[in-house]
Amino acid sequence: MPSPTSPGTFSRPDLGQAYEEFDLMAHVNGFVGLRLMPMTSTGLQAGTFSRVKIQSLLKDDRDVKRAPGAGYNRSSWEFEADSFACEERGAEELLDDRERAAFGFTGIRFDMLSADRAVAALMRNLEVEIATLCQNAAGFPTQTTAVGTEWDTAATATPVNDVLAARESFKSQVGIYPNGIVLSEKVMTNVVQTAEVQDYVKYGATMDDPRTLAESALAKVWRIPNVIVSSAVRSTANPGQPTAVLADIWDDEFVSLIHIPQGDDLRSVGFGRTFAFQELVVEQYREEKLRSDVIRARFDIQVKTIHTEAIHILSNITT
Repeated sequence: MPSPTSPGTFSRPDLGQAYEEFDLMAHVNGFVGLRLMPMTSTGLQAGTFSRVKIQSLLKDDRDVKRAPGAGYNRSSWEFEADSFACEERGAEELLDDRERAAFGFTGIRFDMLSADRAVAALMRNLEVEIATLCQNAAGFPTQTTAVGTEWDTAATATPVNDVLAARESFKSQVGIYPNGIVLSEKVMTNVVQTAEVQDYVKYGATMDDPRTLAESALAKVWRIPNVIVSSAVRSTANPGQPTAVLADIWDDEFVSLIHIPQGDDLRSVGFGRTFAFQELVVEQYREEKLRSDVIRARFDIQVKTIHTEAIHILSNITT
């Protein structure tokens, strides 16, 4: 793996170790992208790999009976060549000498605060990229279904039936059921207030109290083990605009059913992965012209779809 090589640049493991468990900071900020397209470490910045075709995994119509004196019927795997090419991404924060002196009495760790901001910038950018891929209804028109009644119509919406129907459509295109479903916090709030979901809970479909209905209850109702809810937001304000304009990163109009790849085995079915040539590094260098130290966070990754069949998108979710 690469390491800092620029003269005057040195690693800050005391800052970087705070992010070694990347999922911890992701959870705090409501980021869920890496749960859907998990990181896969690679020793190469770019390379090729073989992706097993879905039809090869499922098709097997050969005769398995063996006649005396004969061998067994054989088959071979069908692979498609694919590739990845990681890109270096980074964000920097200035630690101005004068500002640190002016506010030094507060006891604030400005280096840690700067690292937080730089890492958050990387993660928010990554979250937006993964959300865009997972909610790309225009890119998957035959794998997108518009629900009949928006889920914020509590009395008549049917989120249970909508997801169960999408689950069957998913199986018809992939051969297996989805193991993940992702939705925004706003959509989750609407779902648990619908009469349909409340009835499932009241009449024994789960053991959860409908007043504190959680992801685990919906996982049972929808028969999808990973119900993933995002509360991540970003500001869409123009540069220099004094007031933040906040918006959810995961669009309230979509709910996506996907198959999350398991482990690092590229033969396993999965919608996508995040290839990582260099995982997160936090480092520091001096910029004397500005009389400032610079805190930099960087990684070298590519977000990559693997099996495009392994997704089904529900649209028209919110009025």
